[in-house]
Amino acid sequence: MDATEDYEAYRRGLDEVGSDERNRWYRFRGYYMDLFNPAPGSRILDLGAYLGANLLHYHEAGHEVVGVEGSAACVADYMQRTSDMDPRPLMVHGLIEEFQALTRFDAVICGEILEHVLDVRAVLDKAHECLRPGGALFIATPVKAAGSDIRTVSQEDLKRWLPAAGFDLQVVYHVAAPPVRGCADQLVAGALSVESPL
Repeated sequence: MDATEDYEAYRRGLDEVGSDERNRWYRFRGYYMDLFNPAPGSRILDLGAYLGANLLHYHEAGHEVVGVEGSAACVADYMQRTSDMDPRPLMVHGLIEEFQALTRFDAVICGEILEHVLDVRAVLDKAHECLRPGGALFIATPVKAAGSDIRTVSQEDLKRWLPAAGFDLQVVYHVAAPPVRGCADQLVAGALSVESPL
């Protein structure tokens, strides 16, 4: 299977997962997202925006937020949920790797996404491309793999991947999950965009 076929299968898989009602429950994961506190009025890009909980949370906090989501079902759910909002944060349907930013962002969120993507480096490169110099990257990834995960991301992986993609890793936390359905312990990392080594 070549890379194009891999990505077409990946795209179909995102739509299948996003169309499953069991995967379509909306909740802001405050137990780890509350660690992400961007400067007031930041421009934020949420890569892998899912049903848009981060978009709406940070929009309500006064930030300009854009989301990218590969599942058409998740985007449709978001559009329906926000149909009465004017303005509402923009949600772009498409693969992260294909997203073309018209401007640079102050911060990028990769929340529970690195464990799912085909090519981690391509996603981190896209995050770097979309950030202004010195912009912040916020990563959250489950400590243990779930059924739909391609990989488990370790602290050692982050220490290797982020500098290679042009980031200065500032901090990594292990955040314990509350005893609530769908919550998992997370590795949470913060990094700053520096000049790319490429």
